[in-house]
Amino acid sequence: MNRPTIAEAESATSIADQASNWWFLLSEGNASGEDRRAFSDWVARGPERVEAFLQTAQLSKALESKKLRWPTTSVDDLIKEALTAPIN
Repeated sequence: MNRPTIAEAESATSIADQASNWWFLLSEGNASGEDRRAFSDWVARGPERVEAFLQTAQLSKALESKKLRWPTTSVDDLIKEALTAPIN
């Protein structure tokens, strides 16, 4: 199966979904140089993309927190943790 082009993938998903996909790819350490350039191009297209990526990063870090017990943590506690989680 062929890998979809960036334009095809973006047209089918929201910016939040795209940010999540980028976070997963980049945080797993398997991103190629081409992937990193594509991310740079993607994020440079607007501040809403930067914001979505940072929100994804914060939520991901909050879910990794030793203080929280996911999925039994309340939404309010999860939001508080995400707002204070360092992105590294």
